[in-house]
Amino acid sequence: MTLYALRRLAVALPILVAVTFCVFALVDLAPGDPAAAIAGENPTAERIAEIRVMLGLDEPLLTRYFSWFTSAVQADLGSSLANGQSVTEVIGDRLPVTISLVAVSMVITLVVGLAAGMVAALRHGRLADRVITALASGAIALPPFWVALVLVLIFSVNLSWFPSIGYEPLAAGLWPWLSHLLLPAIALALLPMAEVTMQFRQALATVLKLDYITNAEARGLSRPRVLGKHAAKNAAVPVTTVFAYRFAQVLGGTVAIESVFDLPGIGRLAVNSVLSRDIPVLLGLVALTTLIVLVINLLVDISYGYFNPKVRA
Repeated sequence: MTLYALRRLAVALPILVAVTFCVFALVDLAPGDPAAAIAGENPTAERIAEIRVMLGLDEPLLTRYFSWFTSAVQADLGSSLANGQSVTEVIGDRLPVTISLVAVSMVITLVVGLAAGMVAALRHGRLADRVITALASGAIALPPFWVALVLVLIFSVNLSWFPSIGYEPLAAGLWPWLSHLLLPAIALALLPMAEVTMQFRQALATVLKLDYITNAEARGLSRPRVLGKHAAKNAAVPVTTVFAYRFAQVLGGTVAIESVFDLPGIGRLAVNSVLSRDIPVLLGLVALTTLIVLVINLLVDISYGYFNPKVRA
C-alpha cells in the first residue's frame, strides 16, 4: 500500500510543476506590462525599466520561474503587486470563505445525491426512478452561474428569504453564516449532485441484483441492514471517483459564483488578480488550487486502491 501511495505521489509532483509553469508562461505572454501598470499614468521609459528590474521581469522566463518555484516550496509566494502585502496573507484572508462555500456545497452534493440515488435504485424502473433520472439529467445541462442568477431572483429578490450578496463569518452565528452560503452552495452543488445521483443509482441497482444480496435477504436480514451493511457500502466505491473529479470542478466554479454573490473568496480574488495583472497573487492561487486538487485526488486514489487490491498491483 505504501509503494502504491508513493507511485501516485510521484505522478502528482510533476503535474504541479507543469501546471504552475504553464500558467507562468501564459501570464508572461499575455498583453500588457505589469511594470507599466504599477508605474501609474504617463510613466517614463526609465521608470518602467526600473520597475521591471526591481520585479525581475528583465530576466529570462526559466530563471524567473525557477526563482519563484524555489521560494514557493519554502512557503514564500512573494508580495502582491497591487498593495505590497504578502501573497500568503492575501490568500489566507480569502481562503476561509471559499473553504466554507465548497464544504457546504459538497455536503449538499453527498447528502442529496446519495439519498436521491438510493430512492431511484430502490424504485428502479418505476415513476420515482424516472422522475429522479429526468431531473438529474436536466440538472447536468444547467450552467451554475445561470442557476445562481435564478436562485437570487426567486429566493432573494422575490421571496427575500436569503441575502443576495455578501458573507458573514461563522463567528457571527451559524444561521448568518449559512444563509449567505446556501444559495451559492446550491448553485455549485447542482451539477455534481446530479452526477452523484446517477452514478449511485446505477451502482446500487447493479449491486442489488447480485447473488450475495439475495442470499443476505434469504437469511432473514432486514432490508435496511442489507442496504446499509452490504449494498450501499459497495455501491458507494465508484462514487468516490466522481466526487474527486467534481470537487475540482466545484473549486473552479467558485470563480463565477463568488462574483455573482459578491463573496470575498479566492475565486473573486483570482478574477481581480487577472484584471490587475497581479502575477504573484495569481500564481499563488494557481499553486494552491492545484495542490488542493492533487491532494484530494491522491487521497481518493489511495482509498480506491486500498479497497481494490488489483489496482495496487
